[in-house]
Order: sequence, then structure tokens, then C-alpha cells
Amino acid sequence: MKIFSFFTDNYIELADEWYSNCIRVGIKPSQIKLYTNDKQISDTTTTTYSKYNYISGNINNKKDIWPLRTKIFLELLEQYPDELIIHCDLDAWFTKNPEEYLNEICQNTCCDIVVSQGTSWPPWHLQRHGFTMCCGFYGFNKLSQQNTSFLNKYISEIKDDQRTLNDMLIDTQWNENSKKFRIIKFHEHSLKCFDDVLSGINTSHNLTVSLLPFAKFQRNLFENLVDIPQSYLLHPCQTLELNQFLEEIKKYIYKQ
Repeated sequence: MKIFSFFTDNYIELADEWYSNCIRVGIKPSQIKLYTNDKQISDTTTTTYSKYNYISGNINNKKDIWPLRTKIFLELLEQYPDELIIHCDLDAWFTKNPEEYLNEICQNTCCDIVVSQGTSWPPWHLQRHGFTMCCGFYGFNKLSQQNTSFLNKYISEIKDDQRTLNDMLIDTQWNENSKKFRIIKFHEHSLKCFDDVLSGINTSHNLTVSLLPFAKFQRNLFENLVDIPQSYLLHPCQTLELNQFLEEIKKYIYKQ
């Protein structure tokens, strides 16, 4: 398993804190890849184990990040063709090491994509399936023709990363038979949250998808994060100032 994140120079403090938390839960430095487009920050001489890795790209606004970040998937899949490559936002923090759990899912379901559940964006996917998929924590399992083809098409069509991912996978046939779920409220929306992994098949792209349990990979408001000892990841929705976010997330991470 390799986990990567991308940041620009104004998020270096958050990147350092996120990295430290990864180490705290037992993820090895060699498994963590932090990418930046700032040469002054990156150490390009020891890219295998360096804390920061340089990737070339001009970023004028948020939309420029999405294709650049997606290209990292292709780069890492080429470098580590037999591994699960995960993207994780810097505001998504681990409560414990997810490696064994994720590897078990990949082995049991033979999935191509693992993805956490989102909230209400995009609304048309929510209306059709009762849930959305979140680009804050998702990954591709091993290098394959179908994964490469999907990622290249994804890059060519991307406008908003999460919208594009959900749109490309909207025709996925999900196996909800006998799957227990609960309904939670997110603002005015009702979200269908499954207790276990939900498997799906997308024939358009010849892919299998595993949706991770909401309770184990939580995307919610701070005050609605629950059963934290049972979780692997907390991904709060609020937009806070950096110091306030760090103070809040550490309260939840360390109170288990």
C-alpha cells in the first residue's frame, strides 16, 4: 500500500501534521508520498524515501490541482504495479493503520477501485443511489489496463474531481442484497450508509468498485463523528482556519 497527498506551499504545516499522524498510527515512511509543485520545498535527490516529492505543474486555481493529482496515480501505479495506491486529502486523518483492512478488501472483492463515501455532491448521484463517492480518500488496486484507461479518461474529462468520478461511475450496479444500512442526515440530505463494504460492477469501464463503510471512513461534521475507536479515518466537512482545524481534529483523534 502507498498513500499519497498533494499540497501547495501554503499548506506545508498541515502536510507536516498529517504526515506525523500517519507515522503515529504505524504507516511506514516508505508508504507515504507527499507531493508538491514547489521545488524549494521538495527534495528531489532521494525520491524513494523523501518526505516531499516534486511534481511539475502550474497551479493558478483549484481546478489545476485535480488533473495533476490524478496523474500521480498513474506515476505511482507504474512504480508500484502490484500495490494499492491511495489518495488521501490532508484534512482526512487516520485513527489507526488501515493497511490490513484495505488489503483484505482488495483480496476478498478483487476490486479495481476502493473509495470512501461522500456526502451530498454531486446531488444527482445521491438521488440515484442514495450515496456519493468521495475523492478525499480513494484508490486504485494494482496497475491494470482498465485502471490506466479509466485514469486517462478521467484526466481528459476532469472539471471537478468528485463530480467527474461520480459521473463516470454513475451506472455502476451495486450489490445491495442483504446489506444492512442506516440513514443519516447531512443538512437537508438523507444519506444511505452501509455497515459493510458495498461492491459494484461498472461494465462501461470494466471495473469493480468497493465502497468503504461510512462508519469506518467517516465524512461528516465534527459534531457528528461517532464510534471513533471503530473508525480508520476521520474526514471532517467543516472549513476552518488551520490552527482551529488542527486543534479540533486532534481532540477527536486522541480521545479514542
